[in-house]
Amino acid sequence: MGVFLDREGVDIRQRRIDQRGGDQVVEGGRAHEPTADPHHDLTSRDRSVGEQPRSGDRRRRDHQPRIDPDVERLLLAVCGDKLSNAARNLLIVLVRNDRLAALPEIVASYERLKEQYENVLEATIESAYPLEQTQLGALVTKLEKRTGRKIQPSVAVVPTLIGGVKIQIGDDVWDGSVRGELERMASALAS
Repeated sequence: MGVFLDREGVDIRQRRIDQRGGDQVVEGGRAHEPTADPHHDLTSRDRSVGEQPRSGDRRRRDHQPRIDPDVERLLLAVCGDKLSNAARNLLIVLVRNDRLAALPEIVASYERLKEQYENVLEATIESAYPLEQTQLGALVTKLEKRTGRKIQPSVAVVPTLIGGVKIQIGDDVWDGSVRGELERMASALAS
């Protein structure tokens, strides 16, 4: 059977397995431990566990575990009590199959699936000046009505906007800033 590599030299079938890991955590977490938060388990451990250097080239994977059982026990001893059963099982599978480096991809996949499941959109809101809570609340309410989904705002102060706000949700951008208006006027005058 041939190996199918993407542009980064990663086996496409293995990437699909990594993405399915996120699906399994979402489904497993809801079905078996509805009160557990695998997202918290994975993201809080991701910084310390998932960023380990890769052992070997991802293109030369064989199916034999390469991890020492003592390392597995140590890893579970450090994180074990703080993890839900779903997150612990995922960690064990990743360690045994030498796929711990895939944890950040699985976490990203999980976060996307969780947002879809919870019907949440992330909005980046840039403002020339700090927004008051009432202003931010009103803006989020209007965005939720417009999109029909719950909005998770991420606010940044960008003084170069001069005034107004610029909002990005996915690929959609609404530029209500003074700078944006000046750029549109300059473009119209130039043509």
